[in-house]
Amino acid sequence: MNKIGGVMTNSDLSQLHRDVGGLIAEVKGLREDFARSDHKSAESRAIVHRRLNELTERTVALETKVSGINVRINDDISPVVDEVSRWKQRGLGALGMAGIAGSMLGAVVTGYWREIVHVLLGKWPA
Repeated sequence: MNKIGGVMTNSDLSQLHRDVGGLIAEVKGLREDFARSDHKSAESRAIVHRRLNELTERTVALETKVSGINVRINDDISPVVDEVSRWKQRGLGALGMAGIAGSMLGAVVTGYWREIVHVLLGKWPA
């Protein structure tokens, strides 16, 4: 700044105007950058919100399906499973009883073998 008696010269004023104009241009550029950034952020947030809404809808649909499946399991499938379990228990009991009866028959045959042969052959073995 050239000062002549504390007064600014024309060249000083021109430089000041250029500097102020540059600052104004920079501020306008920053405002535009912020506006673009704000617009992009708003678009991004809108996309995120849309996706969250889609996920919420899908989650609700899945919960509804799972609820229906649970009802079907409780109403239709559980009684059948319980009945088959009872059949299995009865079958195991029957197999156990058959095993005991077979063991008893084997013991009887072994214990009375000589008498059985005698009755079948009509004579006592030597």
